[in-house]
Amino acid sequence: MGWNSLGGDSIGEPAIVSWASDRLDVVVRDTHNNVLHKWREGRDWKPSGSGWESLGGDIADGPSAVTWDCGRLDLFARGTDNSVLHKWIDGRR
Repeated sequence: MGWNSLGGDSIGEPAIVSWASDRLDVVVRDTHNNVLHKWREGRDWKPSGSGWESLGGDIADGPSAVTWDCGRLDLFARGTDNSVLHKWIDGRR
């Protein structure tokens, strides 16, 4: 079976986590050093099959993702100023 493109203009490795049954969240750094995010609920990719949501960031490395509760996603990355950056998503998306 071949690979399916999810679109995006990424560099680096994607980080993938699941906070609930039938839910995947994917984050990756794009070529403009922003964090891109997309998620899958059931059979559907959001915001679309090839579209991504930009979370901004001005990052130099990462991002990493972790979940510690249903509906909670925490993202970490190294900023271009070498600081550690943190952002969270609360599941209202």
